[in-house]
Amino acid sequence: MVVERGAGREIGVYTASYDGKIYHRDIGRDNEVEEISRGDQKDSSSQINCMAIIAGSQSGEKQQSGGLALGAQDDSVYIVRGDKISKIHMEAPAVRLACKGPDTLVGMLTNGTVVDIDVRTETVKVSEGTEGAEATSVAATVRSTDAMVAVAVGYRNGTVRIIKDGAVVELQAVHTREVTQVAFSRCGKLIASGDAAGRINVSDAQTGAPVVAGRWSSHTAAIRALAWASDGQTLVSGALDSHVYVWRVDRAFGAVASELQMHPGGVVGIECIDDRIDGDEKMMIVSAGSDSIVTKSFI
Repeated sequence: MVVERGAGREIGVYTASYDGKIYHRDIGRDNEVEEISRGDQKDSSSQINCMAIIAGSQSGEKQQSGGLALGAQDDSVYIVRGDKISKIHMEAPAVRLACKGPDTLVGMLTNGTVVDIDVRTETVKVSEGTEGAEATSVAATVRSTDAMVAVAVGYRNGTVRIIKDGAVVELQAVHTREVTQVAFSRCGKLIASGDAAGRINVSDAQTGAPVVAGRWSSHTAAIRALAWASDGQTLVSGALDSHVYVWRVDRAFGAVASELQMHPGGVVGIECIDDRIDGDEKMMIVSAGSDSIVTKSFI
């Protein structure tokens, strides 16, 4: 599940299903649901494992729209831009995708390899600094004018690396189980990591020093989704235990809010919507579950 923010009140949520269908929900206006086509691809019913919003690029005076990237079980990453569909071949199915910058993605494959994907040239290469262990999660900050992009990779051995401008920093707080999710705060200063035991750590993304370690342990099963609010202090988590918790970095000893039994079978995606919808003063949380339901809740 990914969120796309447009002009004004336009807030769209993209979700995908095991049967290969992609849906767009306009939650900023009237909650309309639209099915997104993958064109006339013969294998377009292949299961979707992951997705990411692509940042647009500038070529001379021409602005290239961003679009949507879909990692499918048929060893392909589909690029959807309006009614145009292209397909990039992978050596294995992509199970995680994240945007690194204009027309650039980082992906994690089922064989534990992390790759850089150039959408414009449709080229794929192993991501530098990620080798040597089996990756189990990946995230990225988007390149801006004043900062280089950073990539975070979680591994089966419980470690997390941050790769930025060729340098590698390993987080000091090591998980006791495999890392199942990583997520940068929107400003890129903090990195949250969750593991198969349901524990969440927060670390300084520059130094790797722990900020919150070993204390956020309300979940009883693997963390499947992490999302930061724009304040850089509030984190929302979802797990296979079906629960959703809200945490704050300045209140490190427990969750500040919870939505229990949110999705029977487990939470598989979550996003924070800071924009106030219809005058509501609370922050919206959108979650998706193995029950094939997308839910809105407010905190």
